[in-house]
Amino acid sequence: MLSLIADKTPNRSSVRYVHLDRALAATGQQWPTASISDESVGRVIDQMSMSPSSVQTDQFGSDPDVTGWRRAFGFSVIDTNAVIEVDGAGIRSVQIFATEIDAAAVAAATSNDPDWSSIRRDVSFGDLSYTTWGDDPAVRNVGPISSARTAGQGYSLAVLNDGVVVRSEFNGRLEDTLNAETNVLLSLADDAGIALVAERFDAAGVYAASFTNRRWGVDPMTLLRESDVPSSPGVGDLEPEQVIAIVESFKILPPYEVLAIGQAVWDGEFVEHVAFVMATEAEAQLVVADFAVIVATSRSMTTFAPYSDSMEILGTEIVGHVGFVTLQTQRGPSPARELLGSGSLFASE
Repeated sequence: MLSLIADKTPNRSSVRYVHLDRALAATGQQWPTASISDESVGRVIDQMSMSPSSVQTDQFGSDPDVTGWRRAFGFSVIDTNAVIEVDGAGIRSVQIFATEIDAAAVAAATSNDPDWSSIRRDVSFGDLSYTTWGDDPAVRNVGPISSARTAGQGYSLAVLNDGVVVRSEFNGRLEDTLNAETNVLLSLADDAGIALVAERFDAAGVYAASFTNRRWGVDPMTLLRESDVPSSPGVGDLEPEQVIAIVESFKILPPYEVLAIGQAVWDGEFVEHVAFVMATEAEAQLVVADFAVIVATSRSMTTFAPYSDSMEILGTEIVGHVGFVTLQTQRGPSPARELLGSGSLFASE
């Protein structure tokens, strides 16, 4: 599915992936097959989100609304095998759904949607086509708000081969996807480092992953000065002076080209796979070594608990300019994402 994401995504962008079939298996859940309702589907989603794997399906809105999604687009969360979302500077610019629904079902739903069919328009784009409900986000019709259209926007929609549905808030971004599909534009799958990570994650059975090229340049002491820690009586059993010493000693990792974190189940245990796509093999070796030191010796700047309490390195590997780390983690929200998501870890470019 990365082959559908044009390789022109700007900095401060991320790609989130959920393989729903694997996520259901990892959490011991299954979609209802009889008496399907928003409530029964919602219970499954709640169990996945509250489970040790903490699977999120917010690409479908805050509520399942199976009926609403099927009426609007011809498919819903329970008809979807996997979903990718591209988030650029806070904007959900492209969503890609691998579904069990064919183009005819999508066309029938969008043509008959009572709220939006009147402004529906098909657009030819080379050998492909897409459907739009407004050409420009600034002027397009704003209709009823629903979980399928959380801001009442029309979206643009394309159905590709094998049940792949692409949705975007912007016609231009959807057309970028179609250009990637027809090889007019390079895609993320054409990047050797990203392709290698995706291949490794897929082989490891990853059910949820994120790829990002966001680069932060925040000094840990800046975060500390902006907090109330120095003036507080202490954090847990730590005094302010101890907290300051922890932050001052925190190692700064070198900047990466792409960071990827994937969650999987291995031998009955939840594991996380971390991949650093670097500029050179030497940098990949350095970032993996430094990351291992942080896990072994540092504390969370959120909870100030040792990272070694929540994760253990099971193995590392360097393949070309990509560094891989496999972690056994405590059950619950991703500790690796908490660690690597703090902007303090990376030097500025």
